[in-house]
Amino acid sequence: MIDVRAILFTLIIGWGLMMISPAAYAQDADVVPVTPTTLSLPASPQSSSVKELSNLFYKRCLTKPDPTLSELDNEEYCICLSAQMYNKSLTPEERGYLAYGQGTPLDKKRLYGEVYGPCLSIPARVAEYRACTHDPKVYKLVKNAESADLMCRCVSNELTYFWETEVPAFLRLGKSYRRDFDDPVAYIRNGRDYPSRYAEAQSKCVSAYGRRD
Repeated sequence: MIDVRAILFTLIIGWGLMMISPAAYAQDADVVPVTPTTLSLPASPQSSSVKELSNLFYKRCLTKPDPTLSELDNEEYCICLSAQMYNKSLTPEERGYLAYGQGTPLDKKRLYGEVYGPCLSIPARVAEYRACTHDPKVYKLVKNAESADLMCRCVSNELTYFWETEVPAFLRLGKSYRRDFDDPVAYIRNGRDYPSRYAEAQSKCVSAYGRRD
């Protein structure tokens, strides 16, 4: 059983452990391993409680860790995803699919909007850090690796509201998608609005940690 207090504690401390891993992108649209559990989908998903289905979803998620996320980040990500099972917009059949990997898959737009969106900041923060520290121009902005680390952490922090609030709201507006995609993080980062938001965050952080010579 997943203790609710433990979930909340993990989610809270998770934000403070920014960029532990070198890189990350959201898992494939199947979320959760394509391989179903060894348990059979009940004839009526309503027969299982949301808590039971959430626990099964969490366990399935952990069996398909993202190799670019640390163990702690993967656990945080799976906790967050499994918590979305309590979203009232999901039908019993959809919860059954997420928990067991059997039945009719969720429409991708609903999957991104109702399940991925609220958790996307977890892989996104790692992707942001990697992109920043691996930018060929980073040492034109800062003097050394220590300053690059501080500046890139700052950039990720500046973009927290964007990833935690604005992006999930956008993903829920399924009709606004301009093209099909399998990686929500890459989709957002390649969007037309992202460059200006990143540039604004970077400018603030260069002011704090950039070169003075």
